[in-house]
Amino acid sequence: MQIMLGGWTSTNYAALACVDFPKCNASWWPQMDFYNAFFVELATNLNYEFGRLDSPARVAIHFTHRIWAIFAGLIIIILAFKSYKLLKVPYQKFLSLILVLLLFFQILLGVLNVKMSLPIYIAVAHNGNAALLLICLVTQLYFIYTTKKNI
Repeated sequence: MQIMLGGWTSTNYAALACVDFPKCNASWWPQMDFYNAFFVELATNLNYEFGRLDSPARVAIHFTHRIWAIFAGLIIIILAFKSYKLLKVPYQKFLSLILVLLLFFQILLGVLNVKMSLPIYIAVAHNGNAALLLICLVTQLYFIYTTKKNI
């Protein structure tokens, strides 16, 4: 869900909809238009260059990406903590630590995207790190599923 929201944020040019952090446009709960933010038009002749949404819709997309980041981060931390505590295989314990490290970098890169007005090298690093985090997460879940005897 979080990766989909990141793609939706990028697609709709919503990465800079919130210009500060931790608040969004100097507000903890800014004006948002959730209906238009997540309404998908199916017409084939639309031009999406520079986005089609107004500011409240873009803020809703960006803000939703931030809120889901909290949920996704908590789930990853819980998984990493439990897997580190319960698993006996050293590389699985190491993978738990890598998960937390990648999560930390992902959050840092996301904050830097906002604070530095989306420099391309940080935006690309944020996307690349998301892919690494997903690969690490899927790998750890696969190892947990296939090595139940190690718990």
